[in-house]
Amino acid sequence: MVILEEAEAPLASGAGVTSVATPTSRGEVIAEPAPPSTLGERVVAIALGYLGYPYVWGSASAGGFDCSGFTQYVYGQVGVVLPRDVPGQWGVGAVVGRDSLEPGDLVFFTNTFEAGLSHVGIYLGGGQFISAASEERGVVVDDLSQPFWAARYYGARRP
Repeated sequence: MVILEEAEAPLASGAGVTSVATPTSRGEVIAEPAPPSTLGERVVAIALGYLGYPYVWGSASAGGFDCSGFTQYVYGQVGVVLPRDVPGQWGVGAVVGRDSLEPGDLVFFTNTFEAGLSHVGIYLGGGQFISAASEERGVVVDDLSQPFWAARYYGARRP
């Protein structure tokens, strides 16, 4: 938490900074990050909370996830019901062009561990996404431009 002295200028939102100014009983102002406001921002905030969790094949619980179990579980936390498998999730929501990706969009990949549509993650912004990648890596952040992912990128959906 950042405490600003009363004599400092009031907090401004701009240049990507979003905060809430809360005065204390001593006249200080405490700057706190504003809660995520869009569905996508809420999804990203929840997903990042599972960074480092283990990959567990066939699982969709906080004890560990496979890729579609992870996306299903995270979206379920905001009240969005997704099918359990990657092809089913591809059928949900609107198709999004790669140049129009927004945080929270589902990103899909082909030919990862098997032929065809086989992996899904959640776009974070800045060319990055989070997913339950593998038993060795667990839930991690990767970049869409990494050669492995770039060669296998299939498309995106906005649930």
